[in-house]
Amino acid sequence: MPNVIRTGAIAACIVAGITCATHAQVFDLELVHNGDAEAGPFSPDGIQPVVSIPGWDFFFGVNVVRYGTAGFPTAVTPGPVQRGLQFFAGGAGSPFSTASQVIDVSEGASRIDSGEATFDLSAWLGGAGNQDDNAQVAAVFNDGLGQSLGTATLVGPVASERQNTTSLHERRATGGVPVGTRSVTLALTMIGSMGAYNDGYADNISLIMHAPAPECDPDVNCDGAVNGFDVEATEQAVNGDFSNFCQPSADLNGDGAENGFDIETEEQRVNGAPCP
Repeated sequence: MPNVIRTGAIAACIVAGITCATHAQVFDLELVHNGDAEAGPFSPDGIQPVVSIPGWDFFFGVNVVRYGTAGFPTAVTPGPVQRGLQFFAGGAGSPFSTASQVIDVSEGASRIDSGEATFDLSAWLGGAGNQDDNAQVAAVFNDGLGQSLGTATLVGPVASERQNTTSLHERRATGGVPVGTRSVTLALTMIGSMGAYNDGYADNISLIMHAPAPECDPDVNCDGAVNGFDVEATEQAVNGDFSNFCQPSADLNGDGAENGFDIETEEQRVNGAPCP
């Protein structure tokens, strides 16, 4: 079973050489860990060795190759303008290659469950020449028990869509994050159609979630006054009691979580500080 990547595990991410979301920050930043294949080693010839891929919980067949390696895309091959040195390839002797990671977004539960959170999933996907080898990316939105609530899928071009050229093309999907989502399983799949090498390629895999900023009214108990009772109501809401709290979410600082920082934010607002 894959390990869930915790957005608060900063130290672990640094050790792994990947960029992670900070604690309680799941909106308006990159959620995919090492989606550009830049972290970690690469295979000098694209065949051996099959390298480890930091940030990905599971991978089979997928390898990391450098642009310009003989027989592979180069730095000027049609593809992303902003690209690093490396990309994902399907690998040798594996007509079906896959890699996946699980991203914990539970810190954003309150704003996700408002029904207003959205996602932007994108990737550059491609293949080689007249081969129909291609790559696909799927984002599966899971509830707290790991059950799927919905899936967004990107399908890379086959040879005819690439005009029989070696190239990578951008694919993008946007939509609403299902209410109840607590994690996202991101899966990269390469499907080989001919030859000994699976020439499905991928780079710059990205998932970003957005949500409207929380309402900015310090009178959170709606009694017509801004005072210590609003701070008390915020503390109760953070602890799960919304009986004296009239706003839809206690995430007053907009970081995607309801916690002590929101109580501190309300104290500051009661004392005249502007909204965050």
